[in-house]
Formats: sequence, structure tokens, C-alpha cells
Amino acid sequence: MSRFRKNSINVRDFALRLNQLAGITITAWGMCILATACTTSRYATMPTQSTPISIPTATPTKTLNQLGEIAFILLGGSPPSSIYAMSADGIEFGNLTKDRGDCGNPAWSRDGQQIAFLSWREGAPYLYMMDRAGTRVRRIPFAKPTTGRMGWSPNGKHIVFTGVAEGMSNEIWTINVDTLELTNLTKNPAWDEDPTWSPDGTQIAFASDRDGQIQIYTMNTDGSQAIKLTDDPLGCYSPDWSPDAKKIAFACNTGRASIIYTMNADGSQRISLMGSGDTLSGSYPSWSADGSRVAFEFAQTGLRDIYVMNADGSNVIRLTNVGPLGLQTIQPAWRPAFK
Repeated sequence: MSRFRKNSINVRDFALRLNQLAGITITAWGMCILATACTTSRYATMPTQSTPISIPTATPTKTLNQLGEIAFILLGGSPPSSIYAMSADGIEFGNLTKDRGDCGNPAWSRDGQQIAFLSWREGAPYLYMMDRAGTRVRRIPFAKPTTGRMGWSPNGKHIVFTGVAEGMSNEIWTINVDTLELTNLTKNPAWDEDPTWSPDGTQIAFASDRDGQIQIYTMNTDGSQAIKLTDDPLGCYSPDWSPDAKKIAFACNTGRASIIYTMNADGSQRISLMGSGDTLSGSYPSWSADGSRVAFEFAQTGLRDIYVMNADGSNVIRLTNVGPLGLQTIQPAWRPAFK
């Protein structure tokens, strides 16, 4: 049985209702959005919509509705940022954090049963975890504010995350979720962030400005042997490992926007998934559990929504469309286990 609630009201009626409540003109066919402007807790269906921004072709073996679920942030509602989860085809979804304060950067455990995330419910962004249903929430006792992406070790015993250390620099830490033992992996004055653990357990990818502009690096899980993988003039960030640990998806700045790439785990064979130019703005890539697709946030009019595409950049599909309400959906995190 699905954990999500399907929309129980007609899309046309819902569009008209939003028009009355929010003063926004919404067409019945395409403006399918989360109903956070309504006074009830019901949600509208988000159908897929093709967006022609890439040309390559591929043939994934699974359809989107066979690829589990995606956690993400709804930005601009009440509270201003909440964690939702939706089916990978965007048809069903639900709010996991509800009225518990601003939240960000959800990260699934490898077995898909836990979500680590940031929350401002105690006045600063601290690290929390909850189960898949949004219950059993507990704070991870790291005394300083945290920021950016995080990741779990494959065995589910550790979380790697970014915390503010002495001198207000960002450092990368790990914490044992059982013993609560903390380890600082980076210990330098640079700005280190966006760590993610490789699925084979051997490496951590992260972003750092230790050589000037922020770039993608990998290091051993004890913090040793940091290797620089990118050298872009405007910087790269937000790495995410493919499920087989052979590739890394990431984003690079273009000036006014950003583009998503993939590369081998050693930095070779870099491929753009989004073409080029300052009119594109894609970031925060997240691989599907079978490695066939990448979810990402993308801005066309200044407001971001969540899309998915094949791992070669083809077949781009829009999952959310909340811009008409002045909302955004950001920071997608694909659940690693989809069975």
C-alpha cells in the first residue's frame, strides 16, 4: 500500500479553487501543484511534462513509477521550508515534517528507512534524523550549526555532514549514529561542504575552495588523500555518487546559472547533461537507485522545480510546478532502495 495520499479532488476544480484563494490564474491542464495555499491539507497531482532541453537518447529498463520515491524541500510555504516525499513519477506525495520548523537537505540512509536533514526548529540549522514516515525524529548532538548536503555510510552507521568549526570555516565531519562519536575529517581553514559517501564505502566526494575556487574533490573516509577532480574557473559543487560508485554527478557555475555534469569517479570523461549557456540553471543532482536517471532542481523563470532525466541527459521530465503560487521545490534526494 502506498504511503502517500493521492489527490482526491478534480484537477480543474482544484485549479479554480486556487485561483479564488490565491488570486492566481491557473490553467486546468498544466498548473498541477502542491495545495499549500489551501486551508486543508490535501494536495494536487503533479503530472509529468516533457521539457526539451537535451537531445541524446537512452532506454532505461524501469519506468519512473518503478523507481521508488524522491524526498525534496517545498520552499515558500508554511513553514517556509518543509520536507516532502513523492513517488518518482510525481503522482503521489506527502508532507513528512509538517509544522516542525524550517527544514533542508534531506538525505536517505542506504536502506531507505531513515532520512537525515537540517532543521531550524531550535533557532539554528542543526542535524536531525527521522524514519521514512517522518516520525521518530531526533536531533544529532552536534553543538554547532550545520549546512549543505550530507550522506550516509553504506552500512547506515555514520552520517557525513558539514559543520561550522573554529574560525567560522566549514569542516566535514562524520558521526556514528549509535555511539554519537564525532570525527573532523578536513581540519583546515578552507570552506569544505556537500559531502557524500560512495556506495562502495571507500570514498567521500565533497566540494572545497582550498585551492581558490570551489571544486569537487574525493578523499578517503578518514579524511586522507584528498584528490581534486574539477578545475572550473567559476567553480563546481553538489556532488552525488552513482549507485555503482563509478560516476559522480555534480553542478558547475556558468556565470548567471549552473549546469549538471557527470564524470568518472577519477574525474575523467566529463559529460554535460544540459548543454551550455547562461540561460540554464540546474543543480543538486541525485541518482536513481538503478543509476538510470538523475533528479535535479531547475530554474526557468527564477523559481526552481524538480525534474528528472535519463543519465545521459535525455528525456527530461518535469515533476513539480509550484511557481504560480510563488513556491519552489528544491533539493531532491532519490531513495536508494526502491523495492
